[in-house]
Formats: sequence, structure tokens, C-alpha cells
Amino acid sequence: MNGKRLWFISDTAMFKQDFLSFASTYASAMEEVYEKQNNPVERKKQLKTANQMIIELKKIYKQAYLKNKLSEIEELLFHENKYVRCVAATYSLIYNYDLAQKVLNDLLNLPVPNYVAPIARLSLASWEKGLLNPLK
Repeated sequence: MNGKRLWFISDTAMFKQDFLSFASTYASAMEEVYEKQNNPVERKKQLKTANQMIIELKKIYKQAYLKNKLSEIEELLFHENKYVRCVAATYSLIYNYDLAQKVLNDLLNLPVPNYVAPIARLSLASWEKGLLNPLK
């Protein structure tokens, strides 16, 4: 993925496709980091990938916010992958707080080992502190 690429959302289908693509890549990287026994070099590589996907997702989030298209993330709150749900919920807090908060709380309560729980907890804490402003 090209980190320098600017994301201009021209239509709903492209926005959802791009968001899901980055969220899925993030999810795969997080599963590799937390749920598989990888060597330290591979783990570092996957963490770098996950961090890059978050940067790209933030760009999409900002564009969606400015174009009033945050509602398009909502269907991803029901995605089968828990990491995709977590990312979608994080970026839906500003649009549909009640549903996003419920999804994050449900993720907190998944059976152990629950590697997505710290991410969900951080999302809720970041929201409470005002750190999820799309214009920053």
C-alpha cells in the first residue's frame, strides 16, 4: 500500500471497499501478531503493517467525515472478523455512538484469550478523552 496516496472518496462503493480493504489487512496483521506464534522479525513486520493500515484508515475516516459518509462504516460493525468490527466501531463512535459502544463492549467480553479487548478498551478511552476527532 502506498502511504502517500490521498484518499478522495468519490462514491459510497469506493469508500466502503477501501475501508474494508485496509481494515481486513489490519485484521490479518493483528491476528498474525497476537494469535500466532511468529518469530520476532515477522511479528515486527506485521506490527508495522497494522500501524500503516491505521494511518490509511484515519485518512479515509477524515475524508468520510468531511463528505458526511460515516454511515457507510455501519455495516462493518457486523463483520465476522473481530478486528474489522473493532476498527469499524472505533470510527463509528462519532456517527452512531450507542451501536459502536455496544460493539466495543461486546468485544471486551469475548472469551479468553481475547486479544482484541485491549484495542477495544483503548478505543473507548481515546473517545472519552476526545482523541478520535477526524479533523486532527
